[in-house]
Amino acid sequence: MKSNKFYYFFATFIIIFSGFCCKQNKTNIQSKDIFLGDSMLSNNIYFKTITAEKGFSILEKQNKKYLNEFSYFNKNDIEPTNLNNILFKIIKEKSSNTKQVKVNFFIYRNGKKTDSLDFYRNISGDGFGRYICMSYFDQKHHKIWQIKYFPSIDKEPSNIISYSESTINSNGKIKLDSLHYIDESLDVEMEKYNLYY
Repeated sequence: MKSNKFYYFFATFIIIFSGFCCKQNKTNIQSKDIFLGDSMLSNNIYFKTITAEKGFSILEKQNKKYLNEFSYFNKNDIEPTNLNNILFKIIKEKSSNTKQVKVNFFIYRNGKKTDSLDFYRNISGDGFGRYICMSYFDQKHHKIWQIKYFPSIDKEPSNIISYSESTINSNGKIKLDSLHYIDESLDVEMEKYNLYY
């Protein structure tokens, strides 16, 4: 009789433990499967690298990577690592043109949207040619790095609009930490062509 109780207790323990492990594993897989951008954007020498001689090719490679990741992308929710009651969502806008990609990053706190930003843009239009915005979300530290630029046609250095670093605080708002670079004349062009979110 004692051995039956032992087996019953042991089997119950294994079932509960297995369920917990599977749940943990599923959460980790979900986070790994979501493309949060290229961590290279957070590198201390990133801006120096993309404004150097081979900067154009670096930006083009990065953009191809983003385009591949987001071309067939659907809505994804990302659970935060240590911010309570906050949910991050990366949502792609619907478009029939796979070369025109718009992906947004939304922040919800207690079920209500608190902030958002353009996470990735690869669009073209009359007057401005092409516009690209690429972001990287560091989920562990709740930081976002972002580069915006108009790519050049002839492999000259791209026309960089801005390069910034922000933090998502505990109330679900994005706070600009550092605007590492801004070209105000190109920023005006963004306004002119209605390229802000």
